[in-house]
Amino acid sequence: MPKISVLMPVYNCENYLKEAVDSILNQTFTDFELLLINDGSTDKSEDVILSYDDSRIRYIKNEKNLGLIKTLNKGIKLANGEYIARMDGDDISEAKRFAKQVEILDNYQNIIAVSTHLKEFGASDVVFKGVNNPLSFIVSSTMICHAPVMLRSQVLLDNNVFYNIDYPHAEDYKLWNDLKHFGEFYVIDEVLYYYRIHSESVSRKHSDIQQASRAKVNLEEYQKLVKRDLKYYEIAILSEQYYKASVNQMGEFVKTIKFFDSKLSLDKTIVRHLRAQMKTKKDILTLLKSIRSWNILPLIKFLLKT
Repeated sequence: MPKISVLMPVYNCENYLKEAVDSILNQTFTDFELLLINDGSTDKSEDVILSYDDSRIRYIKNEKNLGLIKTLNKGIKLANGEYIARMDGDDISEAKRFAKQVEILDNYQNIIAVSTHLKEFGASDVVFKGVNNPLSFIVSSTMICHAPVMLRSQVLLDNNVFYNIDYPHAEDYKLWNDLKHFGEFYVIDEVLYYYRIHSESVSRKHSDIQQASRAKVNLEEYQKLVKRDLKYYEIAILSEQYYKASVNQMGEFVKTIKFFDSKLSLDKTIVRHLRAQMKTKKDILTLLKSIRSWNILPLIKFLLKT
């Protein structure tokens, strides 16, 4: 049994796939299997895959396009490794990534997921740094980077935790919330993964859907915290908290309210009233401005009093 199963879904990334695969095959830690799951590519991605002759590669071809979430879940079930590592078909991993992640998981049994810092390249050069121990109450969109993560496969299987199709383009965000009950997360303080930014990147192409899915997760988590259904204005506050709102960010707030309006069947009259009130009530705006991702106790106290 290999130590690591690397899950790499492949969909129409012929121009970048070789660079991505090579960065895995050139890892200093070599005890792994690389699951290349072709999700119905219509370009020459399959030709790139078949050009390799390496016993560590397992090629799986979906009979039809399943989409990323179903393909990832298929990979989890097919994985033989003790650990599961994520990798996208258009990104690059540093050669020492696996070695450093395995060292953490081997030595700290309380840690169930280890990620690294991530640097964008292509149309951006932003560095995303995850946060250690972020799960006291609720996750943040910046807690850990998904693309470079390595997980304990048995934790997923034993607890029936998979990527959830009901949270499109934020399946990782939902996964962290589901996993936080079973162990700790850790972020290696190094850039060990390079995330390619181009026109087809999820964060660019589906940003509205991604934000709505994350807002949905936040709502569900806060409802668990206060142990009751939230009131309309509370939903608005929590939605706004996700966007780290200020008085000048009402456009994003309206987008989220539209999401709740359509998905949770809120009364449209109340929604319109809420929009108007949020622009004028200084006490609400002051509360919003005071909220930070890692300091939500004042918010919880506020909700419990109402």
